[in-house]
Formats: sequence, C-alpha cells, structure tokens
Amino acid sequence: RPRQWRRWSATCSAARPSGDALGPAAQMPLYPLAQNSAPLTSTSTMTRTRRYVDLLAPSPDHVYLSDLCAGAEQPRFRNHTARPISIAEHSLRTARIGLAFGEPLEVLLALLLHDAPEAYLVDMPGPIKKHVRVQIHGDLVPWSELEATWATAICQALLPAGLADAVAGLINAPRGPVHDYDRMALQVEALLWMPGAEDWASEPALDPRVWPAAIEHPGWTWADATTQTVAEAHRVGAKHSTELRRCILGPRW
Repeated sequence: RPRQWRRWSATCSAARPSGDALGPAAQMPLYPLAQNSAPLTSTSTMTRTRRYVDLLAPSPDHVYLSDLCAGAEQPRFRNHTARPISIAEHSLRTARIGLAFGEPLEVLLALLLHDAPEAYLVDMPGPIKKHVRVQIHGDLVPWSELEATWATAICQALLPAGLADAVAGLINAPRGPVHDYDRMALQVEALLWMPGAEDWASEPALDPRVWPAAIEHPGWTWADATTQTVAEAHRVGAKHSTELRRCILGPRW
C-alpha cells in the first residue's frame, strides 16, 4: 500500500515538533529504511538507525554502535529502583571496577560489552532468565544461548578479528572476570538504589577498591567509553595500552 504509507509518513512528519525539540532525530526520515538492513521476518525488529535486525539470527553486518547506544539506555531492574539505572550506566560501572583491579584491554572490552545484547533483547529479569527458552529453527534453546549469539555478533562487528573471539569468549563464559565484576556492580546498585536488598546484596563483602570505582564520573558516558576503547583496540590490538584509563574514565581523569 505505497500510497497509504506516503500519506501516513507525510502526516507524521507534519505533526512533529519544529526546531530542535527532538534533536537530531527530528531530521530523520520516517521512510524508507536505511541501507544494510536485514530481511524482514516474523522475528525482526527495527532499530534507531531504521534498520531491521532478526532477533533470533543476529549478524555482525547489521550491528551498529549507534543502535547499541540507543538500546543501552533502557532501565535495569524493570525500573524498580530509587532512580533509573540504565544498561549503559551499569556496563560502564562494571568496566570502571575492572579498571580499578588492573584488568587488561580484552577484559575491559568484555566488561563494557557484557550486557550489549540487552540493547536488542531487553534486560531479562534474572530470577526467570534461566527458565526461559526460545524456539530457533525448531529447537528450544536457553535464553542465555541467544544472548551469547548476540554477544558474539556484536564483538565481531566492533572489534578486530582476533580480539573479537577472545572478548566474546569472556562474555559468554559462565564463570570468570566478567561474572565477578558484574556481580560487584550489581551489589553496588542494589545497596545504593534498591531499599531492602541488603539481605542478599551485602554478601560477599565488597573489596574497598570497588566503591571509588563505582562512583559516576559526570560528562563521560558508556557511549564515549565504548567508542574510545573500541578505537584503542583497533589501534593496539590485544597489546597493553597506556590510554585505557583515559578511554574508560574520560579525558579529565
């Protein structure tokens, strides 16, 4: 129904606020789709950059950092916290904690990207995640397996080939540094912004290095840190980088 689509697009465009009320998004056309979009299927969704992605069949070709940055602004804990805590904020907090413990580049990248699949799949509540199954090509697979597929695609899209596999392996490992630092960041968030969570969030006791690292640094976002750290990974590969602190914390730190 091309004529109906054109009429609907024109009506919506006319109804938009003028000027900078919507920022750069106000200038984005509603139609057509951006290039390099996945084929439309029954399991597709549209992203901020006007691309379709297949939620059950992620591809590195259809992953864009701008889409990740938009999706990562979703709140964690279904927004049942004293203040909103986004996926992006949590991921940056986790990376800062890892930096305080002297972790290398590949671990810091894994910490920055460990929840990146949630930018597409949403933050599944932890208590039920292990019970959720999705049907892919006739097989029921755990939700964690779908998240792992997305994590691999995201790493392959953003990182150099050799480093992408190592970072994806760290993210998808059931135990290891990503799991440990993720737990530390979760404890901090629960103790600060989830009243009544002390009964489960107080143990094990947090290392003294965690609290200073978990404090937000105004003016530097997850999008900033991820963009800079990914660029640094392309510059140095898996080697040690003296610029990591600046990438994670921002130029003022």
